[in-house]
Amino acid sequence: MRVVAVGECTIDRYPALSAERVGGISLNFAVHARVAGAESVMLVSCTGDDRAATSVRHRLATAGVDASRVHEREGATASQRIELMDAGERVFPPGGYDP
Repeated sequence: MRVVAVGECTIDRYPALSAERVGGISLNFAVHARVAGAESVMLVSCTGDDRAATSVRHRLATAGVDASRVHEREGATASQRIELMDAGERVFPPGGYDP
């Protein structure tokens, strides 16, 4: 099976954990499709030209996702602040997305 995912790559920020992780629904879908056995997975997306973009490209390469259509633009890679509830549920607070 060949898969193409189109959408965003983000840096997910977890303030309570003082942690950042590569994320974004399209990036996560692409990585999981590859892990699930898709023979070819490509991501069409965009990042900034910052340190976060390097992390995104590394994650895609490690997963075996074709990032040849992930374009780099001047500026910061999008980010999303995520809060964790006591039971582990993730909450995406208003104003927490920074394009």
